[in-house]
Amino acid sequence: MPKSIWPPPSSRTKGKPPSLGSGRRESDVMLAIGLVETRGLIGLVAATDAMVKAANVQVVKRIGIGGGLVTVIVSGDVGSVRAAVEAGALVAGQVGERVTSHVIANPAEGVLEAFLAEDTPSPRARKQSHEQA
Repeated sequence: MPKSIWPPPSSRTKGKPPSLGSGRRESDVMLAIGLVETRGLIGLVAATDAMVKAANVQVVKRIGIGGGLVTVIVSGDVGSVRAAVEAGALVAGQVGERVTSHVIANPAEGVLEAFLAEDTPSPRARKQSHEQA
């Protein structure tokens, strides 16, 4: 069974969620994921650095798409993820080539696991396995 990737480790709690002040609890905070895609790794590294410095987000995964496209996925509360993606997209465009960026608030758990699971084969690996069959 693959390790659960959602929610991120920092938001998983046992028992009662900790209080966030003002009567809010961690379970009341809507989680989000943010994605920034670039052409080339240098722009992505700079974007990821800017995202982590701009807001309280955690890097979930880096995905190599192929053809020079790479994507980073971050998670956190919606406001933090929006701020991080804005900062990352800006820096990616300054340093390299930003392809696209997007924020998904309160993503469905099944969708995330389908796309982010560690054991999901890459399109290249799937093509090679079909050719061998």
